[in-house]
Amino acid sequence: MVTRSPFQGVANVMQFNLRFYLLALITCTALALLAVFSANPLLRTVAWIACGSSLVPAIASLIITHLIYDRSDLYQLPWLETSEKRFQLAQIHAGFDECTPQLKQLFPNATIVEFDFFNEENQTEPSIKKARQKYPPSATTTSINYNHIPLSDASTEIVHLMFAAHEIRNHEERSVFLNECSRVLKSEGRIYIIEHLRDPWNFLAYTIGFFHFHSLQTWKQNFAEAGLKIERIQNITPFVHCFILNK
Repeated sequence: MVTRSPFQGVANVMQFNLRFYLLALITCTALALLAVFSANPLLRTVAWIACGSSLVPAIASLIITHLIYDRSDLYQLPWLETSEKRFQLAQIHAGFDECTPQLKQLFPNATIVEFDFFNEENQTEPSIKKARQKYPPSATTTSINYNHIPLSDASTEIVHLMFAAHEIRNHEERSVFLNECSRVLKSEGRIYIIEHLRDPWNFLAYTIGFFHFHSLQTWKQNFAEAGLKIERIQNITPFVHCFILNK
């Protein structure tokens, strides 16, 4: 498999969300200075508590991020089995693609088509823009709109999206996109959607940052609206889930 540096995942997350970590650092530093130099015992106590309340979640998120992205088998793509068969695979992302090299190794004889639905008007998160700057799309990537995948009906064996589909923030637009994924999928094909969820585990990891993710119920509604069925959900650590879908 494609090798990754030991801290590549957590380093990427820190870089893409640098403003949040800098804000936490500045806040903790200011509170610590207040606690050290204040003459008011009550104010010192409150400042230390507030400092810890800011520092602990930031450190916890980095530790959990490291476990997810650097210490799990996430980038070995365990939801897929290697194959020598010839078929078409659509790898779709939102401006940040870490999977195509691994997919090419897993499926050396497959035709892998790469699509990027990044749109500056719809994908407004600063983190995805930074990710796109660091990892620009390859020359073989085709830019698309969420409402049209330029493939024929029932032409594709696998549609693969890793941490991408949630970037379509509008519920109806997400259902339209998933309907397009269903359209291009062969009757025996599978759609793989890897995502964090808006659930207690990800609140533990990212506190209010978990609002960037969608709930399990929301995903189920999107899948149903697109005519897709959940074949199974594979857990990749408690924080990441792979939805394996069929028609």
